[in-house]
Amino acid sequence: MISASIFVAVSSLNTILKKDFTHRGGVVALEALVFTLIFWGLPFGILISVFLIMFLLLLWGAFTGRSEMENSLEIKFFRVTQKPLSRTITALSIVAIILYVPQWKDKTEFISQKSFDSIFSTSRGVATRLYPEFNFNSDMNALAQSLAQTKLNEDSQYRLLPPAVKEGLIKQTTGTVVKSLGQTLGLDLVGTEDIGTVLYRYLSKLLDSWRAKLGDTFLVLWSIAAFLFIRGIGTLIGYFVAFLTYVLYHILLVLDVIKIESELQPQEVVDFK
Repeated sequence: MISASIFVAVSSLNTILKKDFTHRGGVVALEALVFTLIFWGLPFGILISVFLIMFLLLLWGAFTGRSEMENSLEIKFFRVTQKPLSRTITALSIVAIILYVPQWKDKTEFISQKSFDSIFSTSRGVATRLYPEFNFNSDMNALAQSLAQTKLNEDSQYRLLPPAVKEGLIKQTTGTVVKSLGQTLGLDLVGTEDIGTVLYRYLSKLLDSWRAKLGDTFLVLWSIAAFLFIRGIGTLIGYFVAFLTYVLYHILLVLDVIKIESELQPQEVVDFK
């Protein structure tokens, strides 16, 4: 992640630092080549695809960013670098799909347990803040008990019962909730399973059923969904990368590696006589 962020940041600076389009295009080609060589050993067709995607999108970003820069009287840093940065993130997202589609085609799982756990740990924290009355940090029994407790607290008759009776009713309702959740998810649950493990099993089962029904169409849809997800994450990380690029830009200015100059350029306009 850090390496990718540095790559995007340095690539975005190319738009500002290189004035000659041919020189700038050569730098973009070199960047695409170096990035492609990281995956040396993969099939030649994949390597060519990776190179072309990186080269074309990075060149497009550099061209649009430079056009924005030339149409402004002063350097609006974030506005100029936004387009090349966005194109680079898109290129990396597409490359990620190209690299992993062959693996998805041969593997039985589309999401590894490790990747899912990483996503779920973040989602668990968000869910806990949104619904503090529910226990998402333990096993299915704990979650079912919090669900049962919340439901029973809505019953005015329950609040009048003795503590011992309440405890027994909660225990009975918890077992019912676990069984009901198992039926809804299509899984055999005993209640001691970790919530993340249960959700991973359910998601894997659901994806397998979709793949069996849709065949290769599912692979296409899954690739699109994965691209949108990766691109969305990339957009969030892009704010950090934009700040990193800004810092690198000013470090180069302070070290006198680059300088800002003003130029007067003639410009043709059309008007009525």
